Amino acid sequence: MVTDPYFAKIVKAISVRRVRRGTQGAVQVEANGEGYRIRVRDAHASLCSQKSVYLSPVRYQPKKNEKAVDLFMPWRDGPLALDDLQTLDHRTQTGLARRLLLAKWTVPKAKGAGDECYTLAFIYQWGLKAAERSMYDLDACSMSNTGRYAAPLSPAARRKIPWSAIPAQYHHDIAAQLAPVPANDRYTEEGPFGSLMRPWKGTLFWINPPYTQRLWACFMEHAHREVERDGRKLVVTLGPDDNCGPHAAPLYDRYACRITLERQLPFYKVKSSSIETIRNNQIVVFGRGMKMQRFLCRLATVMHAEGAISVEQKAKIIGQAEVYKH
Repeated sequence: MVTDPYFAKIVKAISVRRVRRGTQGAVQVEANGEGYRIRVRDAHASLCSQKSVYLSPVRYQPKKNEKAVDLFMPWRDGPLALDDLQTLDHRTQTGLARRLLLAKWTVPKAKGAGDECYTLAFIYQWGLKAAERSMYDLDACSMSNTGRYAAPLSPAARRKIPWSAIPAQYHHDIAAQLAPVPANDRYTEEGPFGSLMRPWKGTLFWINPPYTQRLWACFMEHAHREVERDGRKLVVTLGPDDNCGPHAAPLYDRYACRITLERQLPFYKVKSSSIETIRNNQIVVFGRGMKMQRFLCRLATVMHAEGAISVEQKAKIIGQAEVYKH
């Protein structure tokens, strides 16, 4: 018997049967009076080892004119429950709420301010310039898995562009700022847990994560874990300046560097097809060793040149960068 607190809110426990290789097996749950009938479809009974098995919901509709039912499919890939992420701790109300959202089992009441915003090009270019690269290896929370999207600005939207939030050198070609993050690979929110359940290959990563339910903290904690496992990796993240509470613990770990931004940041808002500002943002970089130290020094120089941080912040970041060498 297994219990599943992450995906299913109604099914408390089921018996698990191992299926033969290549079999498309699943568990079907149907209402039966005041209870539920559990059917194993195309599966074969056999003994299996004692271990946790987590299930994710899939809507199954064999015929168009029939009502869809819930199938709970065994989760096949990667670490089953992301147990190392404290921001997804199922024993806390907020952790469980985040799990259910990331598993696509609940729908947010209202999306956060940063969930449907495109990052303007000059912002993600900070990390590329500091790394002396032309592309990231991975955009872990991409708005498009193809690397293409249409982001037109109407004449009315152009008249309302917050120019004070955009460095002057980019004013002449604002259309160039509405471009996707240059990356060798892109992960979107497709599938339960999105990029948290996929391998992060490479050494340089960009993340502008979703803000709803403070989901950004899950991706930043995962970034810290990636750097813990592989010191060659650098992860540049963009998120809210929200540094108080248990969700912010990853931002204070030894491989994290927080950079509060001096000015509001402009984003392209999908729903309004306009560029608007969002207040209280910060860049958080995860890395370690000499690579992190050199990266932070160059990043501070780049960000200061574009007015994102003060001269005092630049000096502070360069001074703090020394601790990452050890």
